[in-house]
Amino acid sequence: MKKLTHFFIFGMLALVIIQLVSCAEETDCSMTARKMMNAGFYKKLNMAQKDTLDTLTVTALGTDSIIINKDAKVSGESLPLNWTADSTALIFHYTNTTKKDTIKIWHTNTPIFVSMECGYSMTQTISKVSYTKHVLDSINVAYKLANVDAIQNIRIYY
Repeated sequence: MKKLTHFFIFGMLALVIIQLVSCAEETDCSMTARKMMNAGFYKKLNMAQKDTLDTLTVTALGTDSIIINKDAKVSGESLPLNWTADSTALIFHYTNTTKKDTIKIWHTNTPIFVSMECGYSMTQTISKVSYTKHVLDSINVAYKLANVDAIQNIRIYY
């Protein structure tokens, strides 16, 4: 009976040690978060003043993907860039008009190995932007690297 008690205590102690060791090295994969292109909307007459769009829907050209769906009172958006191509084309749909604007962003995708547990992260550098001028006036590239820090990449003037 004494051996059975010792065996039970040893087993419980082993389980506690295994649980502690298994949680000791939890990998932090937060640096692999999806980096976004951050766009701010501005008035063309006063380029420092933010503009607010009533409602905006953003879709990806050539797909049925809705990226932003009827976002109201918007003065900026975080938009994804394509990981598998060197360009991303987005269509801006405005509510008060049937007009749409297409914005094409050329970018360089560079995969960065993080770790075996986390895999890869993608660094995306914006090289050029082209756009239609149905509603928007112009676009300026302010910061080339897509980021998770909400640093504004492009300024869109209306």
